[in-house]
Amino acid sequence: MTPQKPVKIQKPKLPNVLENISLNEEMDAEQFFQGASVIDCTIDTEPTEEKFFEKMVFKNVTFEGMNLSSAEFTDIIFENCDLSNIDVSDAVFHRVEFKNSKLLGANLSGTSLRHMSFTECLINFATLNFASLKDVIFSDSSLLQTDFFDSSLKNVEYNQCNIDEANFTETDLKGVDMSTCTFDTVGVSLDKLAGCTVSSEQAVGFARALGLVIKD
Repeated sequence: MTPQKPVKIQKPKLPNVLENISLNEEMDAEQFFQGASVIDCTIDTEPTEEKFFEKMVFKNVTFEGMNLSSAEFTDIIFENCDLSNIDVSDAVFHRVEFKNSKLLGANLSGTSLRHMSFTECLINFATLNFASLKDVIFSDSSLLQTDFFDSSLKNVEYNQCNIDEANFTETDLKGVDMSTCTFDTVGVSLDKLAGCTVSSEQAVGFARALGLVIKD
């Protein structure tokens, strides 16, 4: 079998100098945010309209369960951030990096994810159903019980991730390599499983998930 080519993604394109801003002070007044850094703070202002973020760095920032549905994020880095329970449903992400960040229970349903990476992130219990993922890498991250129901995965890589009890039902897994991931059970659809790369040990787990009885 020909080995799958590593997924290649484009990095965020950022200016050399970023202005430090406080979004709590500007979230209600502004709709567009560009060329800035947000550092060491908690953002709890509830926006009243769609927001657009471009060429920004968020570091050590906590988002207090905010609703940023339908927002657009382009050329963004989130580092050591907590976005647990955030609602970014139907949002658009392009050239975005999440590093050592929490997205526990985050709502990413219906999102469009392009050229993205999640490295050493906690994404447990997040919802990505009906999402469209293209050129996306999950590395050394936990996706326990994460929901990918009926999502579109193209050039998506799961590298050394915990995907135990993740839900991939109705999601086409052709071309997806899960062989380095760990899980006991995972939800899949039999007719969508062909072409997925797994280890021999994982193949037994998939068989059990599909209701097969394994005899030694």
